[in-house]
Amino acid sequence: MFWHDVPKGRSAVTVLLLAAVLAASSGAVLVRLAHGLPPLTVAFWRTGLAAGALLPSWRSVGRKDKGLAGLAGLALACHFWTWFASLQRTTVLRSTLLVSSTPIWAGLIGCITGQDVPGRRFWFGVGIATAGVWCSATTGLTGGDFLGDLLALLGAMFCAIYLSIGRDVRQRVGIGCYGTRICGSCATCLAIVAVVTGTPLWPTCARQWLAVCALAAGPQLTGHIGFNFALHHLPASTVAAAGLLEPLGATLLAALLLGEVPTSNQIFGAVIVVAGLAVI
Repeated sequence: MFWHDVPKGRSAVTVLLLAAVLAASSGAVLVRLAHGLPPLTVAFWRTGLAAGALLPSWRSVGRKDKGLAGLAGLALACHFWTWFASLQRTTVLRSTLLVSSTPIWAGLIGCITGQDVPGRRFWFGVGIATAGVWCSATTGLTGGDFLGDLLALLGAMFCAIYLSIGRDVRQRVGIGCYGTRICGSCATCLAIVAVVTGTPLWPTCARQWLAVCALAAGPQLTGHIGFNFALHHLPASTVAAAGLLEPLGATLLAALLLGEVPTSNQIFGAVIVVAGLAVI
């Protein structure tokens, strides 16, 4: 549904963005199915299969947009790489909290470039939403590693760069064509890293193949491509802020599908996050 840029009102775009967030939230649950498959390999197939699905939408674009789309794909690959690497060095909670600073970096990029400079209401809303994310984290903040924390922070910065570039290019390039280019560029970069680091690229069983196909269809095609669809209509900082709902969506899906009931603090934090996004 995100292959064509049909003019829509802001309310419709907001609904589509929330659907993209829900789809992206399913990634944590689907990764459980890919147990035993290296995260780098999961990211490669997730983006590579998505690029293949979007290939019919490939169109010729100008040299500038071609280069920017490739750069956005590189930034997305760096986001995956640094974030996954951080998860091997620091706690999941610390990594998730630090990577959730993406809206702040996207807002700062907007201020530096003069593109969609966020107003006071945005910063106020981000402050509320970030407080909600931290409120959900009552344990697990100890046991961190400086390099792991730094990698998570870099992951947030790369994600902000990826979204900010998309905001610019999406004003001129259709979602199908842009999606094909960023996914293809990202998968290529991840494949190179996998070869250099000796990471195996092939799933070894039907369960892992099912997992990567589901990740391509849900979190990537509906989730990330949905985010890029919204970038045609909304600032990168706003789209990044909507991403703060991902951990909450993942918690909801885990409760429904895996029986992992959220704590009262997580529920309270979710309410605060939603309030912050409502302000934005």
